[in-house]
Amino acid sequence: MKLLLVEGNPADVQWVRDVLADSGGGVEWAHVDSLAGALAALGAQRFDALLLDLELPDSPAPEETLGSVIQAGSGVPVVVLTGLDDEDAGRRAVAAGAQDYLVKGRFDSGFLRRTLFHAVERQRLLTRLEREVALREEAQVELKHLNVVLADRVRTRTVQLLQANRALSVLSQSNRAVLRARDEQALLDEICHLAVKDGGYLMAWAGYAQDDAEKHVTPVASAGEGTGWVRDLRFSWADDEWGRGPAGTAIRTGRIAIERDVEHSESFAPWREAALKRGVHAVLALPLHVENRVLGVLAIGAHAPTIFADHELKLLEELAADLSFGIETLRARAARQEAEARARLLSSAMEQTADLVTIADRDGAIQYVNAAFERVTGYAFGEVVGRTSSMLKSGIQSPEVYENMWHTLESGQAFHGTFINRRKDGSLYYEQRTISPIIRDEHGEITYFLSTGKDITNEIVVENRLRQLSLHDPLTELPNRGHLRDRLEQLLEGAESGGAGVAVLVLNLDRFKIINHSLGHDSGDALLQATAHRLFGLVRPADMVARLEADNFVVLMDDIHAADTVSKLADKLISGFDEPFVIGGEEVFVTVSMGASVWPGDGRSAAELLQNAEVALNRAKQPGRTRCEFYEPAMNAQAAKRLPIETSLRRALERHEFVLHYQPKVDLKTERMVGAEALLRWQHPERGLVSPEEFIPLLEETGLIVPVGRWVLETACAQQRAWAERGCGFLTMAVNLSAQQFVQGDLVQMVENALSACGFEGKADWLELEITESAVMHDLGHTARTLQQLKDRGIRIALDDFGTGHSSLSYLTRLPIDVLKVDRSFVTHLPHSQQDSEVVRAIIALARSLDLEIVAEGVETAAQQDFLLEQGCLFAQGYYFARPLLAERIEPLLARIEHSVRDASAE
Repeated sequence: MKLLLVEGNPADVQWVRDVLADSGGGVEWAHVDSLAGALAALGAQRFDALLLDLELPDSPAPEETLGSVIQAGSGVPVVVLTGLDDEDAGRRAVAAGAQDYLVKGRFDSGFLRRTLFHAVERQRLLTRLEREVALREEAQVELKHLNVVLADRVRTRTVQLLQANRALSVLSQSNRAVLRARDEQALLDEICHLAVKDGGYLMAWAGYAQDDAEKHVTPVASAGEGTGWVRDLRFSWADDEWGRGPAGTAIRTGRIAIERDVEHSESFAPWREAALKRGVHAVLALPLHVENRVLGVLAIGAHAPTIFADHELKLLEELAADLSFGIETLRARAARQEAEARARLLSSAMEQTADLVTIADRDGAIQYVNAAFERVTGYAFGEVVGRTSSMLKSGIQSPEVYENMWHTLESGQAFHGTFINRRKDGSLYYEQRTISPIIRDEHGEITYFLSTGKDITNEIVVENRLRQLSLHDPLTELPNRGHLRDRLEQLLEGAESGGAGVAVLVLNLDRFKIINHSLGHDSGDALLQATAHRLFGLVRPADMVARLEADNFVVLMDDIHAADTVSKLADKLISGFDEPFVIGGEEVFVTVSMGASVWPGDGRSAAELLQNAEVALNRAKQPGRTRCEFYEPAMNAQAAKRLPIETSLRRALERHEFVLHYQPKVDLKTERMVGAEALLRWQHPERGLVSPEEFIPLLEETGLIVPVGRWVLETACAQQRAWAERGCGFLTMAVNLSAQQFVQGDLVQMVENALSACGFEGKADWLELEITESAVMHDLGHTARTLQQLKDRGIRIALDDFGTGHSSLSYLTRLPIDVLKVDRSFVTHLPHSQQDSEVVRAIIALARSLDLEIVAEGVETAAQQDFLLEQGCLFAQGYYFARPLLAERIEPLLARIEHSVRDASAE
């Protein structure tokens, strides 16, 4: 391939040079740095492809630059180079005639090579298409020539019959009208006009037969003085009084019909008065035969009963035949043009669609594949045509899958399935495919199959990754709380019948927060990973090690027959932390405290055993630490300390102690505020502002979350109304929902009441309700129905804390979710934590594939903002922009909505 690179930036030229050098050869290239140089090079020699930067030193507007190069290249395919943030310019360039576009810095040698060769191949196909168009134009010229020959024959015949009667004159003119006609209505109008003007008849009209119950005949064209009256008359082709006139008879019988005595004819009685009033005494009706049926009638009215002589009738019959031929030709031409347009549209759609398209014959031999097939499989068109799709088999799926496919197809039904296929390079990909019979022969036998497929490899990878995340802690890769509880419940079921004991040890790293703050979060993460690895070396092979949260770990023991088995392991675990950890080149000494509970004495359920082990851990964490405490019932007495808090909490709502703070939601590109999240705060009269972590769990446990949640929603709606009345507009207002609000069953009515109370009936698109995965888990079916009812009212739905619960793609596909919120636990260590970075990339990729808006929580640094923007996350919340604020402190930000929220809040 001979390539011309037009690039004014030396760095980009060097970069392309390096990419081409890595491409494996086969590309000879030249370089110019200006538009003038490009035009001169194109005029001096021939190139196979041109790589063009539209921003050249001497370039006019990009469209003019591209147009100049395309014109000078005379068919040389152009691939446009565009900057990282200017993909729209690339798309506009393709629309203006470029074959493709590449984003600088976003492709490797293989991608460049494929793009260039694909551009050359597309240009070759376009050139071939142009030749076919030229051939079609030659055919059209030949057709015009034939038309000219026909016109010459008509003219010759006209000269020969120069003395013929007026009907011959009409026929001659009508032939010309048929030849030049491009529109059916215009043809009908002109024939009627010629019959009156050149034929000397009083009037003429054409009508089409309808297939309705009354068999109406509808006039569609007419000529003659005052012929509008024809459209007001009733005509039919039924065998009744309205259909026995000339028009109806001609249509019904398919033969010419004449009424020579309008004044005395009984069959013409329904129209006699109107005809005589306008001097019509004789009527001739000529049936119009189109596609082997009578389409309608051409009716001609004359002033004298004897005007239609035999020789005149023969010529007028020819006129009707010519008119019928003209109508049939125009309709055939229109049908052909429509079919060609549909074919072009279908061909373009198949080439441009992202789905893999394959057409195979009845034996499975491939006849056609589109560009997406070539891109995904790595096979070129010529490599697959004539072969069967079995060439893509991976060998992983059983033969029964393919037997079922052929059985379904041979029965005439469409087949839907997911295949694990193998690309040309040997790598696997997942394809969700639908195969349908599309063409049958005259015997009804299937002759071709159409296969449309979608490459779902990324979705499968993301789902597998999320499934892994739902069961394991992403940092340590240990089982998480949910996985631990499932395993513990299984052990308890077996222990009921086996009689052996089960123990739960909850471990906590002493002074971990101090270590984390002094050494940094990265070192803290490394310490947690090292802890997980050490625990594996200390426990028995059958024991399970899990991470609950933060620096809390669990060792799950089963098959306990001796009372001191747990104590011995606890002592071994404590001693196992005598050796220091080496973190970042430094020795770090860590001790552990543990709480233990043993089945059956310390609890009958998994939840109870875990809870009691954590209660024992709290005792072990008291002064002394570095020890293991076994659960005792008296430990629960400490829970009584929270009763005063619960009592005050029950009265907080009626005493108006709750307030709302509003966390701004920010556009990461502009740092402008685009919404706010309403956050509940408790202003205790004695303790001051109580932490949400302290009282919100109590609201959930006591059921107070339902009335308090209603208050939050009503207050947020009222605040939105107040901001709107002050001219602050309608930003998105997010309100959190509790699982109990779904359980109680009147959530939809509660939302409608809140909107109605604020005068927002019919305008709810500003309201966004946030749910957590735990809320979904209670009853997925009920939750889906409730959310759909809210969605139907225009309310947006957001899934909060995504990735921290039982994450599953099934929730995202079954629930009407608009927004996915990335939990702050994944954002905190960005971009330095590779694992958290991969998790966030996976979640963003999943959200974009499902067309969901994604919002990151807990953004605290500019580096986090840059990372999120680079991955395609456009919205975020966090202290880096603004802390949760009271409504009166939010209003200045709303007044300065066009400015950065971070800058505005800093003022």
